[in-house]
Amino acid sequence: MEPIINPWVFYFINVLDRLSTGIAIGMFVCIAVITFAGMAYYDYDATDVTKRRSVKMIKVAVILFTLFGAVQIGFPDKRTMYQMLAASYVTPDNIETVQNNVVDLVRQIADGLLKAKK
Repeated sequence: MEPIINPWVFYFINVLDRLSTGIAIGMFVCIAVITFAGMAYYDYDATDVTKRRSVKMIKVAVILFTLFGAVQIGFPDKRTMYQMLAASYVTPDNIETVQNNVVDLVRQIADGLLKAKK
C-alpha cells in the first residue's frame, strides 16, 4: 500500500525548519559583527587600516543580513508548512469519502451490538 503523503515531504519540512533556525542565528551574528566593527571604527585610537577593515566587515555583514532576511521571509515556519500540506490534501471529495466511511462504520458497530444483545 502506497502512502498518501510522501514521507520525504516531512523530511524536507524539518530540513527547512532547521535551515530557518540557522539563518536566524546567522542574522544574529551579522548584528554582532556590525556592532563590534562599528565600535572598532569609532575607537579613539583606531588606525586607517582598522577603519577600512571595519567598514568592509560592516558592508559584508549588512549584505549578508539583508540576504538572510530575504530568505527568512520566504520560508514559512513548520506549522504553516504542515497547514499548507493538509490544505492540499483535504478536499470536499476526501471529506465526503471519510464521512461516508465513518457512517458505514458506525452502522456496522450498531448492527453488531444489536445482534450481540439478541
